[in-house]
Amino acid sequence: MGRITVGVGYRATPNEYFYGKAADVGTPAVKKSIGGPAVVASFGYAPLDWLEVAIDLFGGYDGFELAGAQPYSAFTYGALLGVRITKMDWPFRGFVPYLNLQLGPTLSVLNTGSQALPEKLQSGYAPGVGFTWRFAERFGLSFDFKWIYARAFVPDVAGINVGGFFFTLGFTVFFPAGPKTPLDVR
Repeated sequence: MGRITVGVGYRATPNEYFYGKAADVGTPAVKKSIGGPAVVASFGYAPLDWLEVAIDLFGGYDGFELAGAQPYSAFTYGALLGVRITKMDWPFRGFVPYLNLQLGPTLSVLNTGSQALPEKLQSGYAPGVGFTWRFAERFGLSFDFKWIYARAFVPDVAGINVGGFFFTLGFTVFFPAGPKTPLDVR
């Protein structure tokens, strides 16, 4: 079975370590991040009824401000490849819970008018959990939570978490396998 899920939601990026280091170097946080929007497009193929290979494209945004600097915008986006361990119709018909583990290229962009910061490419790691409620044979509503581990660096301050917690609600379209037919070789 194949699957496509498109989801939107919220990204929370805890950065207390970073804010503490910023205060230590004399640039305390004027405005801490309260999170921001997140989007995920997920494509899956299940060769077995309990295992799915998934590719997730994701993006998230938030912002913060340090004393003596213009506000920062933090964008993170990338692609994750991994597996989902899943169980169809458990504990009731139409419910599909899963655990996943993914990794892949993650790009982070920190923007501010105070200094030029380069885009950073790194490997992102993302364990997650979620479920889909199949309200029809081919359609479902999904809830996905993933923690993406990715870091960047603000010069003269410290490392900063640019991954964070992604909470998304999505719409899923399933593509059931077709009937098995004998191979026709001429």
